[in-house]
Amino acid sequence: MTDTMARQAAPELRSFVSGLNRGLGDQVNLTVIGHSYGSLVVGLAAQQGMNVDNVVFIGSPGVGVDSVHDFNLPAGAQVYAAEPGAGASVGGVGVGGDYVSNLSRNLGHPFKSLPTDPGFGAERIDIGNRAKSWESHDDYYAKDSKSLSQLSRIVQGNRPL
Repeated sequence: MTDTMARQAAPELRSFVSGLNRGLGDQVNLTVIGHSYGSLVVGLAAQQGMNVDNVVFIGSPGVGVDSVHDFNLPAGAQVYAAEPGAGASVGGVGVGGDYVSNLSRNLGHPFKSLPTDPGFGAERIDIGNRAKSWESHDDYYAKDSKSLSQLSRIVQGNRPL
């Protein structure tokens, strides 16, 4: 588990977002969603500077910074984070919730803070509970799910419920 590939990908994401901004200007609400290891890419790109309206992290192992204050985003940009509820600690080991986030917790946060940590500063999104972490990491986009509904609201320029 290293950040090497994420550090290589972050400038490419920034370049892509810049191209979107050149082509679309202020005509759209631009949201970047980072899922799993992709949230580390998005976090590093946001630290370097991205002109977006929203950043959303889901099922994250960490985003390469310790706080939303470490991001270089436009004034008014929103930062959201989600992982399924029902996570718990059993004998100091994270279980339930999302296995990728738990893996990061259990390994001592190799990619810095989780965006769902209370002190990080992201707005937590309620996406419901999953007791089995191995079933939750890949169902953020499941049809008719609470998580997909919340993500759709943000992408459309609305606040999550």
